[in-house]
Amino acid sequence: MLLEVIALSMEAWLFYNSTVLHNSLNVASDYANLMLSFGTGVPIIILLALPSSGKQYSRAFFWIDMVQAILWGYIVYLKLFGVIPFTHTAIHPASNETQIIFNVTTSVAMIIVAFFRFTSATTIDEKNFFRFLTIFLVISDGMLNLHDIVAGGFTTASYYDLLGTIPILISVMLVLALPYETPEGSIPKPPGKIAEILNIGCPSLLTLMLMGAGVDAMTRFFNFGLGVVAIGFTLYLIRSVIIQRNLERSERSLKEARDELEAISLTDALTGVANRRCFDDTFVAEWSRAVRTRNPLSLLIMDIDHFKHLNDTQGHQAGDDCIAMVAKAIHGCLPRSGDLLARYGGEEFCVILPTTDSTGAQIVSTKMCETVISLAIPNETSVGPHVSISVGIATCYFPTHLTSHQLLEAADKALYRAKKNGRNRVEVALTSVLL
Repeated sequence: MLLEVIALSMEAWLFYNSTVLHNSLNVASDYANLMLSFGTGVPIIILLALPSSGKQYSRAFFWIDMVQAILWGYIVYLKLFGVIPFTHTAIHPASNETQIIFNVTTSVAMIIVAFFRFTSATTIDEKNFFRFLTIFLVISDGMLNLHDIVAGGFTTASYYDLLGTIPILISVMLVLALPYETPEGSIPKPPGKIAEILNIGCPSLLTLMLMGAGVDAMTRFFNFGLGVVAIGFTLYLIRSVIIQRNLERSERSLKEARDELEAISLTDALTGVANRRCFDDTFVAEWSRAVRTRNPLSLLIMDIDHFKHLNDTQGHQAGDDCIAMVAKAIHGCLPRSGDLLARYGGEEFCVILPTTDSTGAQIVSTKMCETVISLAIPNETSVGPHVSISVGIATCYFPTHLTSHQLLEAADKALYRAKKNGRNRVEVALTSVLL
């Protein structure tokens, strides 16, 4: 709208100088006025090429589309007026009929695209804006084309020229009537099929228009037309490189987010060790590996002694702190990175020790008990003044007819015996023999 106001003001000034003051026409000013008139279509073309709200549209894409739209408008100027602006050669405009056909065709195409952008808008604000733009294009282009048909062949100014100025006033009223953007109106909805086609097709169509116009310009201005084709091809390559870079970044970000989400889904929030789901998956995998390799597999189940007493006397926050400290301590006792500590539920933990026999499992369990006692977490019970743990061990040697579920039950029964025999101790399941 600003460009149209400037172009209209310059046209009025040229008309005043030539008809009222009888000054000779300034060719450079006339060129500038014509270029401004064509320049008013550049912002509209860029707007129509914009992706739907919520889609990535970098500043580089904006400048690429800006350059393409300006070059396309410039080539159209050459096509219709047959002269490179700001030169001393005479203007050789196309016939009035050719200009009318071009203007009508271009207007109809822009109105159709604007209407589809309106119907496929993904936000309320976008829908309001393209409703305004469609109405403006219908009124503006309708009046301008009517002016070209009615008064395009006149050699002198007439009141018909007002048909080209009224749309500017109408656009001002439409802009003032356009609702303000709101937080609710900017929330995007999933794009439909038409929106997806426009998001992909509009920028590509702009490039095709530019290169097609460049090829056409080569018939009269070969070097310039060839340069435009080269520029269009280069801009297309730049856009492709940016899209590829953005795609790779998006895939990398998506993978990182997926990995992080998977890690969260397999990690206990309080202790930071593996959760029950991770334990179940790992136990199945390690059991299958032990069956194949025939290496022993040890399973430890432990819980904190008299944990309810600590919760009742010191509060749930102290209980959570105790669980977190115990988990950190027993995790530090694991001899290998392939061993798994998991919070099985409440104050109960499980440890999977692949390729570990019963003796090795007892050594690890004893170290865990001693480490927890050394934390000196207050909990005055029959066991002593500090928090302790009880551990049940079950080891399976292969080949065997036992199942993974039976191994888990054996470790649980061993833990029960450890509690029954006084707590703060390690008990080994009776199934820890070759069967």
